[in-house]
Amino acid sequence: AVRFYALPLLLGSVAIGHLSLTCLDADGLADADLRETLELFASAAALALSGPHQAAQAVPLVVQMEALHSVIRAGSEGAEPGTLADLVSSVVCRVTGAEVCTLVVREGDRMRLVGAAYRDALLFPDRYASDDPALVGDAAREAIQKGKTTQWIGLANPHFEAGIWRAFAGQSGRYSVLSAPLAAGQGALTMYMPGDAPVAAAQVKFLETMAMLMPASRPEASRPAGHTAL
Repeated sequence: AVRFYALPLLLGSVAIGHLSLTCLDADGLADADLRETLELFASAAALALSGPHQAAQAVPLVVQMEALHSVIRAGSEGAEPGTLADLVSSVVCRVTGAEVCTLVVREGDRMRLVGAAYRDALLFPDRYASDDPALVGDAAREAIQKGKTTQWIGLANPHFEAGIWRAFAGQSGRYSVLSAPLAAGQGALTMYMPGDAPVAAAQVKFLETMAMLMPASRPEASRPAGHTAL
């Protein structure tokens, strides 16, 4: 059976066109995450078609789509989990403005930090043996335990364990933490942002989508390479 799917191109509450798709697989468009991705495309298309001012507003959406494409492509090409984790860390920081993004994976009763990009953000990158346990913050642990995205707003330095991050060292300001769980409690993707403003809904969804794309979130995932024991 053929499945037809149409999305309105909305500018505010006004439909200026529609995006239509035809799928030969009857269940091809049943996935909610896929439909949300298509809605992102429709939003960008509506802004792009509505004149220069509105088109400029589509730029953040285009950046998100390009980031999603780069991660999906790397995963489909068989990138090592550590390499993929570093790519995700890079695109999350670029898209959201976060200072640091880490991926933690559960292995039995332990948790391991995947990848190596986070080391560039450490105040003492060569002293990881004693400092690594602090890198798995309470927000990540809670997200893993509850299987729900956790957001902590405006934490004061140096009362949070991640005070060893270079970005926050010696600061008296505040920052927020957002942690999205991987599937089946297998780990969490966490980002740290300076300031005390809640993370925008679009950024929350973006981090959740990135967490969903990580191989460690799949039951068949093997032990990640390039990890650090915690």
